[in-house]
Amino acid sequence: MPDLADEQLQSILTELRAGRKIQAVKLYRQMTGLGLHESKTAVEQLAAANNIASSKSGCGTSVLLFVAVSIAVYFALR
Repeated sequence: MPDLADEQLQSILTELRAGRKIQAVKLYRQMTGLGLHESKTAVEQLAAANNIASSKSGCGTSVLLFVAVSIAVYFALR
């Protein structure tokens, strides 16, 4: 993993803490010149080393939430 200046590292960690992993990978790529795979791996290692959990909510979570709310509304209007 290439050495980053403290300011660069903090920028990446800020993105990770905000849940913007893709932006963190983009920053890492810009700062190091590495490829996508290497940058993604390095950013994931940085997140793990700094106890930053990766949020995995996506379409599945949205669908589940929609179904739960729909069921609650159905029973409330019954």
